[in-house]
Amino acid sequence: MSKFAESLNRSSLGSQLYRLQTRPQLLAQSQQVERLYELLTDFGFIAAKALHPEIKLQELIEDYDRVFEPSVLIAGEKAETLKLIQAALLQSAHILNKDKTQLVEQLWGRLHSFDIPEIQAMLSQAKQSKTCWLRLLTSSLTRADGRLLRTLIGHNDSVNAVAVTSDGKQIISGSSDNTLKVWNLKTGEEIFTLEGHTQAVTAVVVTPDGKGVISASEDKTIKIWDLQLGKEIFTLEGHQGSVNAIVVTSDGKRLFSGSSDKTIKEWNLETGEEISTINDRSIEGVTITHDDRWVIFCAYYPYIHGGQHEQYHSTPHWDLIIYDLKTKKKKKLSSTGGNSVNTFAITQDDKWVVFGSYGATLEIFNLENFKRKYFKSSGKLTNKKDFFTLNEHNNWVKAVTLTPDSKRIVSASADKTLKVWDREKSKELFTLEGHAGSVNSVAVTPNGKWAISASKDKTLKVWSIASEEEEKFTFISDIQLLDNENISKNDCNLENILKWENSKKILPFINQTDSVDAIEVTPDGRRVVSTSLGKTITVFNLETHEVISIHNQEDKEENFAFHTIAITPDSKYLISDTGKAMLSLWNLETGKFLFYLPSIFSVVIILFIIFIWLFWRFREFLSIILNINLSWLEFYYYFTFLVAVACFWFTQFKSRNVAISTDGKQVVSCLYKNIEVWNLKTRKKLFTLKGHSGRVTSLSIISEDKCLISGAIDKTLKVWNLKTGKELFTLKGHSDWITSVAVTPDGKQVISASKDKTIKVWDLEKRLELFSLKGHKNYVDKVTITPDGKRLISGSWRDNIIKLWDLESKQVIASFSGDSDLRCYAVAPDGVTIVAGEESGKVHFLRLEEVREA
Repeated sequence: MSKFAESLNRSSLGSQLYRLQTRPQLLAQSQQVERLYELLTDFGFIAAKALHPEIKLQELIEDYDRVFEPSVLIAGEKAETLKLIQAALLQSAHILNKDKTQLVEQLWGRLHSFDIPEIQAMLSQAKQSKTCWLRLLTSSLTRADGRLLRTLIGHNDSVNAVAVTSDGKQIISGSSDNTLKVWNLKTGEEIFTLEGHTQAVTAVVVTPDGKGVISASEDKTIKIWDLQLGKEIFTLEGHQGSVNAIVVTSDGKRLFSGSSDKTIKEWNLETGEEISTINDRSIEGVTITHDDRWVIFCAYYPYIHGGQHEQYHSTPHWDLIIYDLKTKKKKKLSSTGGNSVNTFAITQDDKWVVFGSYGATLEIFNLENFKRKYFKSSGKLTNKKDFFTLNEHNNWVKAVTLTPDSKRIVSASADKTLKVWDREKSKELFTLEGHAGSVNSVAVTPNGKWAISASKDKTLKVWSIASEEEEKFTFISDIQLLDNENISKNDCNLENILKWENSKKILPFINQTDSVDAIEVTPDGRRVVSTSLGKTITVFNLETHEVISIHNQEDKEENFAFHTIAITPDSKYLISDTGKAMLSLWNLETGKFLFYLPSIFSVVIILFIIFIWLFWRFREFLSIILNINLSWLEFYYYFTFLVAVACFWFTQFKSRNVAISTDGKQVVSCLYKNIEVWNLKTRKKLFTLKGHSGRVTSLSIISEDKCLISGAIDKTLKVWNLKTGKELFTLKGHSDWITSVAVTPDGKQVISASKDKTIKVWDLEKRLELFSLKGHKNYVDKVTITPDGKRLISGSWRDNIIKLWDLESKQVIASFSGDSDLRCYAVAPDGVTIVAGEESGKVHFLRLEEVREA
């Protein structure tokens, strides 16, 4: 315990609060620089302030701002050290605001790779402060020296749009949860929520005076809100389809909206009346030049016929349309690569338009010349000054914006990344990685230093997009958005900073590109096997955390998905639910597919898929036979509907869980309401267990292979005789469906997790519930018991948390959260090593550490 912590503990509660709130300020005012530095690197102070029930975490974060006040101005390595600690607190704020007990885990995970004496000393204090915690073994959490500043959580569905007020103080986000949220950019706190839309919010824009916000929605309406009062002013109705894009004129008096009803409407924002309508095609995006002369939008065109300056496209296409508000004339602009235009932005001087496409490219076009010239063979532009392409994203570009000076471009993509580009040099500056889902929208603050991204992963993230030179001298405190230019570059020892930069200790960590959906540790405790999006098997060394092998099934003939996996007792083979209503066996050493165990449903599903293919292949012939004239688009809708029905039906019958007997001879799998038991050697089904009235979700075999426990959405657990195939008894008590079951090593107790957010412990001999564990805020996805039977690990990916419970005290003794939702986890045979997989693709190696009483 530090001297400050010891002194604080001797004070009264009132005195403790006063000291924690005023100490940094008093030291800064009296210019006691060294003592302030010691205080801010003292874990005793950090923990006392962060964990105090009457103090917000933001107050602690702002203490570090005092370091950069003119009267203090700590520079060089010390300034960088404090920057790192503050950055770690900022990056962890969304987690710590929900669960302050993770302070040590979060600081350790983001800072332990920095070989800086003060940081290592602080972390040493942190370790000693906990009797039981989960220590991250690799640098798999976002490091404190990255460009990610803060994560905002609160939406319950995909965040589709984001905007920043003109003063740079507030963020407005729109989501598929039908709401808008207003956030304080400095503190990251949600100010209020705007409710009124009945379907997903697709676009948001702030009025030029910063007093109002306008939202568009799939419910065919546009709503105008008072940003100060937090209430709706009025609603614009008139569109017959989803409103996909909106833009306000520079004077704030008119609004243009684009819809899938093939129109752009002009509205009077003062009266709420419709002024005019531009008829075209289904509209995806719309903007207006800064001089309010041209409305630019991208419209859907089934066919684009070739001409002297246009390319021919044989497929439906999105093109950029420029509409002159004075002459009422249109000009059409297609992507050079034949890709559909999806999003665009205009430079401040109205000379250039930057647009992104479904082809994962960015293209920049000169609006003044409006000329297109190609080489005949390559399709490249001869006039590179008028048009050039940036092609680095791995998936389609969903949003693009410019910094206020128009020198840099920020693009957001379905590949989960953002990229920052130098527009004048037409090159990529850096990539921002951290989202676990497609990035749908991006906005830049008025000072051009920060970008805010909105993602399908339900979060918003705040990033630093300053240049590398600016980044050296841009501190987190600058997010106050005050024009604080008192930090002189001459006051910082650049040589020392560069020396420190080169001395960073980087530890290995795993970061796959796709969500980690299943993870298991081999019974011999030597390897970890994970699967990503059902396509890739990755094998790690559990001791070194290095990748041993990667087996990608996407390009192989045996293209089976991996939804749930189990490993045979000899650690040689992996059994997986293929997602095609059958089980597959794989050699873990080679990644080679060996054979599969089919089901009657797999035949039915394959026939249904063939039917859909035939329907699509012979659609024109069918329209003649049936004497109906369906357009291409109508056929597309029918085809999509059939696929949706097939997918829904298909998911109901695929296996959800796999269990292997301890002797490795039998495999048990779920198949909708039934359970199938297979002989692995003969590849024959032994029998089918029937009795559940809802889909079976989880399985667990009791030691010595005597019994099987199953859980289902019918809210019950059933105990079966695994040798005779007969049901023994049923356990009832949960109020919602069962998500996971586990059995203690002695086979006397079973633990069940449920969608009702509880964990129940049952006595199998007495056939009754012993007690319930409550602590998760959302439903529990998985439970596992440590090999000694004394502890329980539960995971909820909707909570993004793993909890470690002591079964004797019935208390949570340790927790861990990742940067994104923790989708799966596994416990090693040693009982202290846990491996967890994130939706973002990261794999975390954790070790349970505890201080035992002598």
